[in-house]
Amino acid sequence: MPVIPVMPAYPPIAPARPGAVSAVGVISIIVAALGMIMGIVTAGFAVTAVVTAMAQRVTASQHDAVRYPLIPEAQLSAPDAVDDQKAGMIVEAFTRTRPLTPTRQKHVRSLARMHGKQLFSFDVKNVTVLRANSNITDSGPVLLSQGKTGDFYITGAGRLEVSDASAIFRPDNGQAVRSGDVAVDRSLSEPDIANVLSDIESSGSLTINPAPRSTLLRLLRDPDQSIIGSPTSVQYAGGLSGAGLWFVTDKSQVRLTAAGTETLLSLNAPIPGTNPLSGRPIRTIWSQLLLLEAGASTLLAVLLLIGGIFLLRGRPVGRKLITIWSLIKLPITVAGAAILGFTVFEWVAVFQAQSAATPPPAGVWAWSTALTIGVGAILWPIIALVVLNRQSVKAYFSDVV
Repeated sequence: MPVIPVMPAYPPIAPARPGAVSAVGVISIIVAALGMIMGIVTAGFAVTAVVTAMAQRVTASQHDAVRYPLIPEAQLSAPDAVDDQKAGMIVEAFTRTRPLTPTRQKHVRSLARMHGKQLFSFDVKNVTVLRANSNITDSGPVLLSQGKTGDFYITGAGRLEVSDASAIFRPDNGQAVRSGDVAVDRSLSEPDIANVLSDIESSGSLTINPAPRSTLLRLLRDPDQSIIGSPTSVQYAGGLSGAGLWFVTDKSQVRLTAAGTETLLSLNAPIPGTNPLSGRPIRTIWSQLLLLEAGASTLLAVLLLIGGIFLLRGRPVGRKLITIWSLIKLPITVAGAAILGFTVFEWVAVFQAQSAATPPPAGVWAWSTALTIGVGAILWPIIALVVLNRQSVKAYFSDVV
């Protein structure tokens, strides 16, 4: 009887796993862990940047420039000066008694700002329109020199005469005072004015247009000007939208529109177009994009971690997951490096604006940081793609069930 040969029941010999596969699996797990940590840190930085910029915008809105009017030095130093609100009440009280033209109202306001405490017999600290009006006992027209007429008012403290040229108050006991009184001539000489204009243009890298120039000349030639103390005290300047300009001196901040309209502010006023906390506006668009990139990178790190574990277990799906991760990670890394560069630029520029030192330009810091991180992050996806697509690795996984 013929004997039927029997094959030995030995299990098939599994192909040896290439060492590169194990290396890719281990390194992928390490890179995934670092990637998740980096994603969390980056997201924290992005959230901090967005929240801080939003808080700064709120603060900027609270620092409205109109809250910082410039009070002329003559009015600050005058012993009988009153603030603008009280001066307005005084002007309204006289106008209610006998109407005044806008020009004459301006003279009365100027007089009241400097000598308002002399105009009435009561304490003007608690002045009201009604109280001031009730203190005016008489009013009417008055004949002035050269046949011109004006208005006169009698108060409990003296006589006020108002014309198109000035307002004069003659107290019952004391020396007459008038609008436009200037204790000290603070006007600048023409050579000093030329120096101021030159300093503004050089400091702000701008050209002063005719209308703002005309207004500026008028301000600097005014004997009662309070916008500048020394002709060499222009600290910094800048442009406003529509060909306007602003500049800061040792005494004030001046804003001039393209039409030449001036706004005179104290030194406490925020610089136009900037954040009062940093001196420079911060855009949040890059921080928001960086937050999205951090979220995407963290999810990809989880995908890489799973792929690395499967790869160490010899599962073909591990190779597929890491390949997919590499193909997605490459463009995200390039975009993320660019976004990081812009974000870092915004913040380094702010720190430089606050620093008294002179560090390297913000762009050097930003793009060197972004380039270093970008190059480091892009290496592993490229290496993983090259290694996992070698012929020996493909052959190994084709034989693995």
